[in-house]
Amino acid sequence: SANLRNTDGQMGYNLSASGGVAFADWKAYPTRPINDGFAVVKVGDLPGVKVYSSNQLVATTDTGGETVVPGLISYYDNNISIEDTDIPVNYSISELSRHVSTPYRGGGVVRFETERLQGFGGRFFYVEKGEKKAAEYWGLEITVNDTGTESVIGKNGEFYLENIPPGAHPARMFLNDKECRFDILIPDSESMMVDMGEVSCEIH
Repeated sequence: SANLRNTDGQMGYNLSASGGVAFADWKAYPTRPINDGFAVVKVGDLPGVKVYSSNQLVATTDTGGETVVPGLISYYDNNISIEDTDIPVNYSISELSRHVSTPYRGGGVVRFETERLQGFGGRFFYVEKGEKKAAEYWGLEITVNDTGTESVIGKNGEFYLENIPPGAHPARMFLNDKECRFDILIPDSESMMVDMGEVSCEIH
């Protein structure tokens, strides 16, 4: 706050500021004054999500999906909720409201876990002796972070993959005694559905 006074021609100034620093999850957060309990709210990594305490708007998440909610009542189940319309359509979230109880002048961490939903579609082909054919009903295995998942390629080689991180991932297509190994390149895209076009693999 700032005040300016004029008393008998004498100008006077008064400036004051107040705030607080919350420590939680090995991190410091600047915030409004904390007189009782507080909570650090994390909504995945989504910015701009409105946060409510007892149905009152109190904060909005920053660029990292975090914010601090001061003014909680210690030793009481405080209701913390988020605005569902602020969650992008290509994200899923399991819950929109949680309760947190803190000690006096203590805090807690409230996490709202989010999952990004993204699909990848296209057609798989294999090349054998120079001839290119659709990998219709072939088996498909993709390894992501040392974990392999299997599926079956559809008619005319059409495929649909979901929630695979961007980058090059080891993959193989197989049918009976035929096998084809390659790296599938998942693009880094913000689109909810990504058309990958034709993906080919050569049998040696």
